[in-house]
Amino acid sequence: MTIATLFDIPQEDRRLLTRWADVVTSPVGPGHVVRSLDEKIAIFREFNDYFTHLWNSRENAPPSADLISMLAHGETTRGMDPREFSGTIMLLTVAGTDTTRSSIGGSLRGLNLFPEEYRKFRGDPSLIPAMVDETIRWQSPVAHTRRTARVDTEIRGRKISKGDKVILWHLSANHDEEVYANPGHFQIGRESRQYPSASVTGSTGAWGVVCPRCNSACSG
Repeated sequence: MTIATLFDIPQEDRRLLTRWADVVTSPVGPGHVVRSLDEKIAIFREFNDYFTHLWNSRENAPPSADLISMLAHGETTRGMDPREFSGTIMLLTVAGTDTTRSSIGGSLRGLNLFPEEYRKFRGDPSLIPAMVDETIRWQSPVAHTRRTARVDTEIRGRKISKGDKVILWHLSANHDEEVYANPGHFQIGRESRQYPSASVTGSTGAWGVVCPRCNSACSG
């Protein structure tokens, strides 16, 4: 798991990241990962305690190459508010686990639904990077993101005022028929483009693409 490696999480604890990510994104109630709000809060505290301990241990150790150490020793991040640190790590955990599982499953589904692409891919391992990029486009592991308009603007005749909440639906953009020929077709080696899923600004958008890309390439 790429995000666990970047955090330098002990191997025996890495499964916890997946569990925590599931809890963050799951509704509360019967049949879900967590059945009550109290249970969800307790798991959030468990998550926070774990990473607070990790931060403290890295802060008191010499700087190293893992992300937690970089935050603990970075000139602009070492004095980070505990709530900001916890929120940042939680966002990165979700971005680095949920999207990875979605993209790996998506690549298997794409290769299964389009056997000609599977045969092409199997015969040429150099296509792994192209297969990963096409999976991110076709599967769109980041469903949508919301941003706040900082200035008044207009897109295709639709006025957007400063302060408006704007949602980008990556699945729709990645299957735009004005941009992609046969967008529903899983096509490895498709003409290279800057897919919307790969151009999101902010930590969650960036890690939501970087982590599945790294993991899928390794799995391929």
